Amino acid sequence: MEQSTIFGERFGTEFLIRRRDLMSVLFKIYLCIGFLVFLVCMGSLIFLLLGRKGEFRIYQLRDPQVMIGIFLGLILLMVGAFISSASLWWEKKWAVQVNLILLSGYFLVQVWNFFYLMKTSGFAVINLLGLLIVALGLPYWILLFRIRHRWEDEAVSKKELEAKGRSMK
Repeated sequence: MEQSTIFGERFGTEFLIRRRDLMSVLFKIYLCIGFLVFLVCMGSLIFLLLGRKGEFRIYQLRDPQVMIGIFLGLILLMVGAFISSASLWWEKKWAVQVNLILLSGYFLVQVWNFFYLMKTSGFAVINLLGLLIVALGLPYWILLFRIRHRWEDEAVSKKELEAKGRSMK
C-alpha cells in the first residue's frame, strides 16, 4: 500500500467523507422514488396539456378552476420532487434543510386535506390514502434527521473533494 505524502494529490483528503457515502441503500431508493414521482408528474402534465377538450376528465370534472388547481398541484409536486431528489443526489450542502422544509409543508397539506375531506365527504378509504403516503415518507424523514449533522458539517461533495485535492498540489 502506498503511503500518502504531502506532495500527493490526495494528501489531507483521506479523512473526508463524501455526502453520497452517508446515504444508505434505503435512502437512495427513496431518491429514486422521488425521481419517479417527478417523471409521473411530468407525464401527467403533458397529458393534461395535450389532452383533447372534452375527452380529458378527472373524476368527471370539467370545471376550469378545478383543472387549473390540478395543473398547479402537479407543477408544485413535480418541482418539489425534483428539487428534493436532485439536490441530495448532487450533494448540495443545503439539501437536507430544504428537504425537511418541503416534507413539513407536504405533511401539513396532507393533514389539512384529510380533515377537509372528512368534513366535506365523511369517512372514506380515499381519505386515508393521503395519510398512508405521509406514513411511507416518515422513514425518509428519519433518515434525513440521522445524517443531517454530518451532511452539513463534516461531509463534502465530490466537487469539493476534487477542489481540495487540486489545491493541495
